[in-house]
Order: sequence, then C-alpha cells, then structure tokens
Amino acid sequence: MKGPVKLFLKVALTIATLSSPVWGAIITVNSSADPGTSGDDFITLREAIGFSNGRAFPKGGELALISGRPGAGVADTILFDRRLSGATIRPTSQLPSITDDSTFIDGDIDGDGRPDVEIDGSIAGEARGITITSAYNTIRGLVISRFSQEGIEIRGPNAHHNTIVGNYIGTDIAGTLDLGNEGAGITISNGAHDNVIGGTAPRDRNLISGNGHGGVIIEQLGTDSNSIIGNYIGTDVSGMLDLGNDWDGIRIAFGARRNIVKGNVISGNGDPDHWCDGVSLWEDGTDENVVKGNYIGTNAKGTAPIGNIGSGLLIGGGAQNNVVGGLEPEERNIISGNGNLGVGIGGGSSGNKILGNYIGTDVTGTLSMGNTNEGIVIGDSPNNIVKYNVISANTMNVTIRYAGSKGNVVSGNYIGTDATGTVALDNRHGGIGIYAGASNNIIGGSTPEERNIISGNFYDGVWID
Repeated sequence: MKGPVKLFLKVALTIATLSSPVWGAIITVNSSADPGTSGDDFITLREAIGFSNGRAFPKGGELALISGRPGAGVADTILFDRRLSGATIRPTSQLPSITDDSTFIDGDIDGDGRPDVEIDGSIAGEARGITITSAYNTIRGLVISRFSQEGIEIRGPNAHHNTIVGNYIGTDIAGTLDLGNEGAGITISNGAHDNVIGGTAPRDRNLISGNGHGGVIIEQLGTDSNSIIGNYIGTDVSGMLDLGNDWDGIRIAFGARRNIVKGNVISGNGDPDHWCDGVSLWEDGTDENVVKGNYIGTNAKGTAPIGNIGSGLLIGGGAQNNVVGGLEPEERNIISGNGNLGVGIGGGSSGNKILGNYIGTDVTGTLSMGNTNEGIVIGDSPNNIVKYNVISANTMNVTIRYAGSKGNVVSGNYIGTDATGTVALDNRHGGIGIYAGASNNIIGGSTPEERNIISGNFYDGVWID
C-alpha cells in the first residue's frame, strides 16, 4: 500500500473521530543499521519512526485493526524482529521526533518485561535518544544510553498522555552498568502534561540510573499533572545497589504543578561535585505536587541505606502547598540514609505538608537508618505542617530557624523513638531546635492526637535559643 493511501486513511479516520478499533500500521524493524538504504527490504528504527509520522507506508508493513488504543487517527505499532533481540542500534545522528499521535514502540521482543533492544547514542553527536512532541504514544522495552543529551524528552503542550514503561535509561541491557546519558534520563517540559513514567506492575517499572543531569526532570509553567510511578531511580535493576544519577533523582521546578511522585525507589543520586537531592521541588509556582509511598535513600526493601548525596527531599525557592506523605500507611515515604537532611523546606516555601513519613528509620520504623544531618529543617519559610511522622536517629530531628519561619506547626510526631513510641532511636543531638529569629511556631497542640512524643534524644528534647 502506497503512502497516499495511508495518508488518506489518517485524514478519513481523524475526520470520522473513530475511537476503537482504529486502523494502524504494524511496522517491524528488521535491521540494526542506521540510517538505512531507501528502497531495500530492510526497515531501520529511523525509517520506522518516519513511517509512523506519516512519511510513507513501509514495504513489508501491515495494516490492521487495533483495538483499545487511545487517541485519534492511525495507531501505529513499531515492533522489532526476533533476530534483533539483544541487538544494539547506534544512530549516526538525531532520530526523528515522534510527531504523530498514538505510536507504540515495543522493544520487549521476548515479552518477559525486560528490554531487548539497546539504542546507543555514542556516535550520534549532539542528540537525544527519543523525542516526543505528540500525544498518546507508548515507549516500552528499550535500553537508551550514551546520548549527549536526554535519554527521552517529552516536550510541548501537544505532548500529553504519553506512557514510558519498562525501559532502562542510562544503563546497559542487563541493568547493572552505568552507561549514562549526559543529559537527564527523562525530561518533561514546555507544557507537556498528563504523561506517565512507569506503573504499578513490575514489568512497567523503568530503571533510570547513571545519567549526567539527573533521573527525571519536570519543569516550566504548564508542565502539570504528570505521574512518576514505581520506578528505580539511581539504583541497579535489583533496586539493591547504587547506580546513581549525577544530579537530583527527580526535580520538579520552575512552575510545574500537580505532578505525582509515587512508589519509586529514589536512591544513590548526586556525586561529590553535584551536591544534589533525591527529590527537589523548586521555585515559585511549583505547587500542589504530591510525593508519597517512595523509598528515598534506601534500597528497594527499605532495609539498608543507599543514600542520596544531598538531602532526601528539598522544597525551596517559594514552592507552596506540596504534600510529602499522607495519612495512610501506603502513602508513607521512607526518607533515610541520606547524606544531608531528610527533608528541607527553605527560601520562603509555605503551606507544605510533611505527613506520616519515616524519616531516619528503616521500613519497619524500628531500626536506625539516620540521615547525616537533621531529619527536618524549616528555614526562612512560614506556615508549613509537620505531622504524624516518625523522625528519629538523625543528627537532630527537627530544626526551625531564621526570621522568616513563622506559623509552622509540628504536631503528632514521634521524635527520638521508634514507630511504637516505646523504644528510643536516639538522635546524636536533640529533638527540636527553634532559633535564629524563628517565631510564633507551634509544637504540639491541645488534643491528644496533636501531642508529640519527644524522647530518647542525646541532648535537649526542645531547645529555643
């Protein structure tokens, strides 16, 4: 079938706004070469992306009805010939962006939930691995490494409802060696929204490790309502060994809002030259993001530290109304073993809630796994809430400091004990310190559930100076 026929189908189906099933081209990549030779019987990845963007219909391609795929128009599927299992594709320049909606690239040839095709950017020059500027696309089962820029970039307001699952980004095909991209593993920017990185099933987990500018970056106004779920960010494929990204594990910044970070392992990130954090929420307008159910600074079982070089989680630069943790056990973050703070709130950031987390313990809340410095620091920031956490085994548990820190509330926490409140997990200094001009803050409350248990600490329980 020739190109004009396919283009006619795209137009006709779009006009008809058919939902499911829709016509789709099934394109099988059967050559690891790049760029490929026009008119031969081989289809390269570069050619397949071009075909999916509507350039022409490939020789050897199939046209089929595809059910259950969201989005309008033709739903193209790019598969890989079984003989390419374990193969490495080395693009010689930037691959084409995915500009047409509803393209599904599936490199899980064996169907076992592990990537089978490696895309190596070492000879591509200034290039990203995969760039998406359209909607309803899925990238599965690829190893994307050694590019000079990002592994995957999702960019622009037309890039929405994309799904990135089951990929290794920045490692080898075994998920054990650092072959990082020089940029971040994944960036979502310029108004891209409602995209999903990972999933709750193990086969949907992305491994995002070894990258130069961090694991996942979500940034800029309008880059809202994206979800990062169930990934290993900074560890090897087992989740038990350090394979950290050089900068933050996850950074949400410059006005990105209402994004969700849930159920990930975010550990081992930063290096001595980049004193970065597990999760960073940064700048005015970076509001209403939710971070819950993650292991930040530990292995995938929450039993041993794989600390981020900097803090576990940092909220700064005026970010507001973000929620870290929650009131249900499954929403609890384990924030332990990190090289600086457990949680830091600074730079005028207000209205943030730190709820129900274990900060400085293992996953059971009974064993010490302290952060190197304070469990929580609030500096020059008003009206934040720290409630129902276990904050123990850190150098000092909670510090509120500087004149801008007013109206903060610390209530209902166990500070210096285990999760039962009956066994000391002593801090190397004190329980709570308020100093350097901080005023009008509240420790505790008038009801039993607002009571803090502040016990087992090496120095003062509460220190006001």
